[in-house]
Amino acid sequence: MALTVHKIEDVFTLADFISDGLGEFAEVVVHDARDFESSIVYIRNGHLSGRKVGDGATDAALKLIKEGDTTTCGYVVGVAAKSAQGRRFRSSTLFIHDEHGRLIGLLCVNIDVTIVETLVGMLSKFIPDYASGSPGEDHRDLEETLQGDPAETTRRMVRSVLSKYPLPPSSFSSAQKHEAILSMYSEGVFLMKGAVSIVAEECGMSVATVYRYLEKARSENE
Repeated sequence: MALTVHKIEDVFTLADFISDGLGEFAEVVVHDARDFESSIVYIRNGHLSGRKVGDGATDAALKLIKEGDTTTCGYVVGVAAKSAQGRRFRSSTLFIHDEHGRLIGLLCVNIDVTIVETLVGMLSKFIPDYASGSPGEDHRDLEETLQGDPAETTRRMVRSVLSKYPLPPSSFSSAQKHEAILSMYSEGVFLMKGAVSIVAEECGMSVATVYRYLEKARSENE
């Protein structure tokens, strides 16, 4: 079950509790799900990922929100994440709802496992099979980049979709353009303000063309 609160600020004390309990290798972040471009409203140990209050939502957060159902389980654990500086994390997310069942935020706990993975790698050279079941093992088909710049997050998500095609977007057929925009829509790219312009730039399309394919994607998902 997801956490239910009256307002997002009610979660700050819980964030402090988790941070103080887990210590300096745990980054704890509270996101406001109503403002993806400046979603971080509270953060502890932000130096681990280089993020701060006012930074935007991550790629994984957008995908999870776009999936829709944040109430059945209420949380996601074991997501492999990395920072822009290359540090490795294990990320867990608790969905926050208001009294009306509306998603208003995310409470994310990101454990820095960079040192642990380095040590496991060293030990595995001396002890066969030592790395089996290590913190580096991913149990979800989802990876996260702890990046605070919303425009950069959008570009990364767009390029991830485009990288699945053998041709550059300028050579896409109409069907491929539709498929690519549909994939971006499904992954939450268009939850970010300004995403249409970025998609148009990355795909070599006009803004009007992107809007046309976007409207088609929306109608197919209604």
